[in-house]
Amino acid sequence: MNALRSIPRSASNSWRGQSRAEKLLRTFLSITWIYAGWDKASDQGFLEAGSSTYMGTQLSGFSTHSPLGFAFNPLIEHATVVGGFVIISEFAIGLATLLWVAPRLAAFGGFLMSLGLWLADTF
Repeated sequence: MNALRSIPRSASNSWRGQSRAEKLLRTFLSITWIYAGWDKASDQGFLEAGSSTYMGTQLSGFSTHSPLGFAFNPLIEHATVVGGFVIISEFAIGLATLLWVAPRLAAFGGFLMSLGLWLADTF
């Protein structure tokens, strides 16, 4: 419980100790990740089979063009779980960056998600 009480204190201290450029970058990254999670969470078709924005449709498209297509094929049958994981991960990365909770873990999680999306969708 003490760890939860120390989050606001450590977050405010981290903001004071950063330069203006670091604060701007941190704010931009936080808002970007939180918005990405919110965009998916508010899309009614993201977790609904048959929708044009359904996660399974996206995974199916990724599996045909991506160099990691072999990894996306087994995930298609679990698209709703994968979609939920993506939503929660994006919110977690954004909030952790904003509140400076486990900043290295948040940065590594953001790197992995960005790398995965880049490898999935750019080819």
